[in-house]
Amino acid sequence: MLGGLRIAGGLSLIGAVVAEIAAGSAGAGSGLAYRIAESGYRLNIPRMFAALLLLSLAGIVIFYVLSLINLLGAAPLA
Repeated sequence: MLGGLRIAGGLSLIGAVVAEIAAGSAGAGSGLAYRIAESGYRLNIPRMFAALLLLSLAGIVIFYVLSLINLLGAAPLA
């Protein structure tokens, strides 16, 4: 029932990261996408992978929360 919303949740996270990287210095010093770009420039690989891991976990949480909402909404009421 909410399959499109689950997919859109993950894509919105990707869109936010891409927009933050494309904005460049507009949000200087904040955000996970900024941390990924900064770590890549400075070759700080552990920090870059930590930010990537946090973004991945955020996407997984968004997907499973929306899946849970879908399951609760589709369950018949007794």
